[in-house]
Amino acid sequence: MLTFSHQISDGRGALLAVHDLVALLAGRTRRARTVSDAQEDHVQLLPSAETPSDGLPADEEAPRPAAVRPVDAASPMIDVAELDEVTTGLLRAAARANDSTVQGVLCAAAALEMLEGSPQGQVLINVPLDLRPLLGLDDAVVNRFVATTVMLSATAEGDLWSLARRASTQLRSARARAAESVAMLASLPPGDAAAAEAAMLAATAADLEISNLGVSVDEGSDVPAIWGPTMTTQVRGERILGVLTHGDRLRLTLTTHEQVGTLVAGIVRRLTSAI
Repeated sequence: MLTFSHQISDGRGALLAVHDLVALLAGRTRRARTVSDAQEDHVQLLPSAETPSDGLPADEEAPRPAAVRPVDAASPMIDVAELDEVTTGLLRAAARANDSTVQGVLCAAAALEMLEGSPQGQVLINVPLDLRPLLGLDDAVVNRFVATTVMLSATAEGDLWSLARRASTQLRSARARAAESVAMLASLPPGDAAAAEAAMLAATAADLEISNLGVSVDEGSDVPAIWGPTMTTQVRGERILGVLTHGDRLRLTLTTHEQVGTLVAGIVRRLTSAI
């Protein structure tokens, strides 16, 4: 298990470190890397959004404020699941056929599972967006992401694929506004610890976070499985679902200080029943 402070790396950078470690243990060499430029410098290369937007659908509410949980020695609870190679391939194909992405259908399945039997009318899902593909960058053990909130409501036509398309549309819009989002964050440096805490709580105010690192590709690696990312914060009610595909198997890892329940199993059930 490799652990990082989030000031040091995001999940994609941590995955690079995993591959580097495996390569070194196998006797292979890795190229030396220079110190990476600051994210604020890279964002100047991104195209500006055509029209400013707060990112919230017009009929949706702003995220609810989060709160800090008491400091204690309680270990987080972890729940896991995986899809086999055939099911993972079918999920990718079904997402493409339904004008969605795998991340979009994961958001939809999670929202339906959390809304079932719940009095709440919508689910807020925090989604980190990797900036590397937008900037044409290699992986690096640094932070290269912004976050957005996907909001999905319970409606009569809210079946899995309609919600998946809605989530995917919100994610595409957020990626198009990535430069705007990073510039806004850079223009609001916290003045003290209280302001920094408030900024973090505002950024993590969601019912669930889904951090998807995509496909783990490392030529020559004979590691049978990689799980992650996992993350724990000091935010009350945190639920963080790490998603990673390695060896053509999609793996889910839920980290939380709340009761785990059947969330992960329910997401898998909804995914498999839809394909």
